[in-house]
Amino acid sequence: MSLEITELYKVTKKDVNVCAQSLAEAFSDDNAMSHLTGRSGSREKRLKSLFRFIVRASLKYDNVYATSPRMEGVVVWLPENVTYLSTWEFFTCGGIGIILRHGFKMPWTMMKYEEFTAHRHHEHIKKPHWYLLALAVGKEHRKKGFSSKLMRPFLQYFDDEDIPCYLETGKGNNEAMYRHYGFDLVEKVDLPKNGGVFKAMLRYPQITNKESNV
Repeated sequence: MSLEITELYKVTKKDVNVCAQSLAEAFSDDNAMSHLTGRSGSREKRLKSLFRFIVRASLKYDNVYATSPRMEGVVVWLPENVTYLSTWEFFTCGGIGIILRHGFKMPWTMMKYEEFTAHRHHEHIKKPHWYLLALAVGKEHRKKGFSSKLMRPFLQYFDDEDIPCYLETGKGNNEAMYRHYGFDLVEKVDLPKNGGVFKAMLRYPQITNKESNV
């Protein structure tokens, strides 16, 4: 299912590299990404390769948006009943290139991490919902309202249609931001072999102004 969010820039195939670069820069200090890509060597290149795959695979579901073509901020949603990016999508959306450039270690780590997060995801919510796969704002563009610009149109749609949504985060300061958008923390655990934290958050539909005035 594709949403048409007219106030945002819809990312297309021609934007993949710019979008991946924007995401890689924004997630450069994220614990989960460090777990997937490692902390040394050509980490920046590995991170961009990872996000190139994520963007390509997510474009299949047609809900990748940015604040503008300059990609100050990017949001990636997976629609109802799509709770992960599959192994098949990995190989058809750039996975072979990741293996050729960076070897098998990163894909193997990605697979194990996906098993961990997919299991937790399924435990927390089984009814149809949307999955916030990524929300990122470039470091130089933060505290300028770009996160709200990216989130509000989707949350309004979910409220109007009575749809819950789910996300995972590892960054400490992100929990407060997502609580501001109506998400509640449902689990917090240490990431395996990482030293970071995995947080699962759920948001159930909020009462809209229209409903509250009835």
